[in-house]
Amino acid sequence: MKKYAIILAVLFVVALTLGCAQQSAQKMNAKDIVNRMVEKYESVKNYRADVLYQVIIGTKSMNTTMNYIYEKPDKLYIHNEKLGQIVVSNGKTIWLYSSRDNSVRVVSFSDLNSKEKESFEKGMLRTIIDDTVKNNVTYLGTDTFEGRKCYVVKFNPENKKEVTVKVWVDSEYWLPVKVYSSSKTLFGNMITAIEFRNLSVNTKINETMFNFTPPEGTRIERGGSNTPSTYENVSDAQKTVNFTIISPRYTANLNLKDVVVLNSTGTVVLEYANGTCTMTVIESTGRIFENPRAKNVMINGKKVEEYRSITGGYVLSFNENGVSVRVVSSCLTRGELIKVVESM
Repeated sequence: MKKYAIILAVLFVVALTLGCAQQSAQKMNAKDIVNRMVEKYESVKNYRADVLYQVIIGTKSMNTTMNYIYEKPDKLYIHNEKLGQIVVSNGKTIWLYSSRDNSVRVVSFSDLNSKEKESFEKGMLRTIIDDTVKNNVTYLGTDTFEGRKCYVVKFNPENKKEVTVKVWVDSEYWLPVKVYSSSKTLFGNMITAIEFRNLSVNTKINETMFNFTPPEGTRIERGGSNTPSTYENVSDAQKTVNFTIISPRYTANLNLKDVVVLNSTGTVVLEYANGTCTMTVIESTGRIFENPRAKNVMINGKKVEEYRSITGGYVLSFNENGVSVRVVSSCLTRGELIKVVESM
C-alpha cells in the first residue's frame, strides 16, 4: 500500500487559522504576519479545502488533488478521487481505503509512532505555520490567490539553504493558502506546490465524515503502523504481506542485508549491499505514481520507467502481476540495474 505514501507524506508539509484582521494603512512586515498566523490559529476549530499537490521539474509536472477536511484535535478526512484513496480518522481509529483493489487497512491511533500521531494531530496547515515560525522569514509584498489579497513571505529552511519556500497568507483569514518550495536538482529547478483552494474555516461538518464504513466485499486488514519490521530473509517477510515478493536472481554481487516491511502500508523494502555500494528494491500493491521525468523502455517484454534520482543514481520501476516494483541504486551502472530487472 505504498500508494498512501503520497498522502501521508503531504501531511508532514503544512498548517492554518481564522480571523478578520484589519491592517489597513499599517505597513506589514514578516514578524507581524507570522505572529498573526500563530495568534489566529487558536480560533480555528475546523477547516476544509481542495488541496492541490504538484511537483514541477523543468517543463514536466505531476499533480493530484485531495478533498481535505480537518477538525481539531485529530479528526481527518481525505479523498483523492484520481488515485482512488480515502483516509479517515476519528481520533481513535484510522481507515486507509483503496478503491483500486477494494481494500482497507484499519489502524488504531494508539499504534501509530510519534511522528505519525503528530501528522494527524497538527494537520496540514498547522505544520506550515510551525515551519514558517522556526525560520528567518522575509516579507516580499502582496499578491492575489483565488481573487483574494495575500501577504507573501519567504524563508530558507534551516540546514537547507539551497531550498527557498514562499508562503501566501490570506489577508482576511490569516491562513497559509499557498506554499511553493523551490530547489536546484541535477535535472533543473524543482518546484513543489501546495494550494488550498475553496478554503472554508469553522463551518458545520457532519461528524459522520470522520467514520468509515467499507463497501461490501472490501478486504479488511487490521493493525500496524509505519514503524518498520526487519527480517533477515524474504521467506519470513513473505508471511506478513498479502502479495508475492519478487526477488532478483541477479544482484551485481551485492548481498541481501535486510528485508524491511512497513506494517501499515504493506510496503516491502529489500536492501542489498557490498561495502559502500547499495541497491534498494521497493515493492507494494497498486500502481506507482508516475514520474514526469521518466522515459519508457522495454526490458524482457515489459514496460519499465527509467529516470535518474536527485542524488544522481538510476531508478527503474515497473508493475508485475499487480505489484509495483522500484529498483534504485546510486552506485550501480544503468546496465547492471537492467540486468537486475531482467532477473525479476
